[in-house]
Amino acid sequence: MSVYDCIVVGAGIEGSASAHYLATNGQRTLLLEQFPLPHSRGSSHGQTRTIRKAYTQAIFAHMMEEAYPMWSKLETETGTELQRTTGILAMGVNKKGYVAEVKNALTSNGMKYTELNSKDLHDLYDISMYPDSSAIMDPEGGILKSGTALQTYQNQFIKHGGVILDKTELFSLEPGEIIKLHTNRGPYVARSVILCLGPWAGRFLNKLGVQFPLKVALHDGPVIDPDRRDQVENDWAIKICSEFVKDVFPGLEPDPCIVEHCIYTKTPDEHFVLDKLPLHPNLIIGAGFSGHGFKLAPVVGKILGNLAMGKASTYDLSQFRIDRFQRKASL
Repeated sequence: MSVYDCIVVGAGIEGSASAHYLATNGQRTLLLEQFPLPHSRGSSHGQTRTIRKAYTQAIFAHMMEEAYPMWSKLETETGTELQRTTGILAMGVNKKGYVAEVKNALTSNGMKYTELNSKDLHDLYDISMYPDSSAIMDPEGGILKSGTALQTYQNQFIKHGGVILDKTELFSLEPGEIIKLHTNRGPYVARSVILCLGPWAGRFLNKLGVQFPLKVALHDGPVIDPDRRDQVENDWAIKICSEFVKDVFPGLEPDPCIVEHCIYTKTPDEHFVLDKLPLHPNLIIGAGFSGHGFKLAPVVGKILGNLAMGKASTYDLSQFRIDRFQRKASL
């Protein structure tokens, strides 16, 4: 049986970026996906995602400094437009909460931004916010073409010698110096494995004796089973969004012309899980991307790829440890 340097499980944006990074670093890599590609069952499909440095968490703003040129490099290498700069507004109802945190994160990283008050928002953008509202304009913000970006990463992965197998479900694995994966297509073995399982992460990691809290939801939405996502009633979410648009953006049509569902996993602190399993350092976990992982995928892929190759990270990964919620784990 052929031994891969690394097997990445989950061909969403994080897994695909990780596999691509490994392949470009000369690693013989296999990428497994449980659904037929392309699909809309996880967190990486759709037309667009936002890209920005305007974060409340300084670490994410800092990571975006590296992500932007990595996205641009992928565009240049493939001749494919993946991002479009439009500027992004981070708005809040007062100056002490969300907007202040975004400002602090940008300031601590020496990044450009413009402060706006409620009058500025009305005069410049016809936005009707409360009188004490404020906003930060991130001039480098914009959109990523998410579906195109995912396909581009996968195509480049194959171009660099990687192998993708879709319709391949992971049932179980046997840790060891050489890890054995059991799938519906049979067994596969590798020196290291990266698990980017999205909403299925908690369920599978429980089998490995690793317990950590993940919520599959909107930021304020229902907990769901990813295998029964279509059974969740969500008309209320559309109604809330429509009413917000009607009140705050009077110049826009409030009813959506397209509705597309996307699920994701949340950790309690909304930070990622980027870590090795304590007793099996060749088993790597990427999870809990909390709805803002897409734009950071190039950096996440680099971090997970370096963990799999045993290389040091340029980031402090202590805040992304898997055991920060529960220090006791069986692995």
